[in-house]
Amino acid sequence: LRKSKFGRDEVAFLKKMGFDHLRLPVDEEQLFTPSGDIDTDTMGLIHQAISWCREFQMRIIVDFHILRSHYFNDTENMTLWSSKAEQDKLSDMWKKLSAEFNQYPNSLLAYELLNEPVPDTPGQWNKLSSRLINELRVLEPDRMIVLDASSHSSIGALNTLEIPQNDPNIILSVHFYTP
Repeated sequence: LRKSKFGRDEVAFLKKMGFDHLRLPVDEEQLFTPSGDIDTDTMGLIHQAISWCREFQMRIIVDFHILRSHYFNDTENMTLWSSKAEQDKLSDMWKKLSAEFNQYPNSLLAYELLNEPVPDTPGQWNKLSSRLINELRVLEPDRMIVLDASSHSSIGALNTLEIPQNDPNIILSVHFYTP
């Protein structure tokens, strides 16, 4: 079903419309089994999307959109912020993704750590994002990383975001839904 929803023709259309990149949302439950193994079918679809972006000279952002422990519109399933095990799991997933995607040039592929983080306090996201960035920098020192502000990536939370100093490969992201 997923193969019929998005394909090469859609990437070609986006390029024709003037877009220069694609933000590809990926969800943990589609990409990783509950035991933490990569779903090879889903990974194949992601590699295919990356190849289409390369073909049409577009960049691509792999966006970790929804986790089993964090969904930006859920008020009940937010264990990411209170569970070290869930934070370790997110770190492990990013390491696996890095191992899978480090073959692609930095000019083609970027990572968005977490879509619209909604921690109880901005400090929770600052601590976790700092950890993730530091761990990814060991593996891929020059990969572009998209860093969302907390509170659903709101512009109002940007001033609470701790941004790594002297890292030219960080892109800040805010989402704006009004009016």
